[in-house]
Amino acid sequence: MKVTDFDKNTNPSLSIVYISSLIMKSLNQNDLLPYSDLRSYVIYNSSEKADYIIPYALSFLYTINKIEYISDLDSFRMV
Repeated sequence: MKVTDFDKNTNPSLSIVYISSLIMKSLNQNDLLPYSDLRSYVIYNSSEKADYIIPYALSFLYTINKIEYISDLDSFRMV
């Protein structure tokens, strides 16, 4: 019996911490990664529902000084 749908509050793979770890993993493998490629990587490795969490995860990583945004290229890299 299904009580409720999974969402960011009940599914650990849709949490900001998990999505942030996927972002860090992808940036660890690439020096510079465009936002579109980063978004595709996260969605491929989690789910389509992770799309709305990506900006929050990026903000979190930027706040704790783990990533840097290059506006000219619309890309991210690790600090």
